[in-house]
Amino acid sequence: MAEELISLKEAQEYLGVSNVKMWKLVKEGNLPIYTDPLDKRKKLVPKATVEKLKQPKVIAKKETPARPPKLQPKAKVKTTVEKSSSIPLSEAAKMKMEELVQQAKPEQKD
Repeated sequence: MAEELISLKEAQEYLGVSNVKMWKLVKEGNLPIYTDPLDKRKKLVPKATVEKLKQPKVIAKKETPARPPKLQPKAKVKTTVEKSSSIPLSEAAKMKMEELVQQAKPEQKD
């Protein structure tokens, strides 16, 4: 049994694509094309191939490995307060820095 052929124009309407796209499919080899034995100007394509092109393709989703949890960076404690800083600090900020420095220093025993 011979496969059923439809005209290139019918295939274009069925797929809902432009004439340029149809010829691109032919040129890329995705759509075989035949000439009509009664009219050499008329181009025919297999209906089964056109229907196959209409079917959506399944795209397998690539599994990504689970990410390890983000580690929080350790807080850096500045042990000295620079008095000749180019950025002026408010009094509250200076007091807070002094407090942090005192907390960071180990207690000295007499």
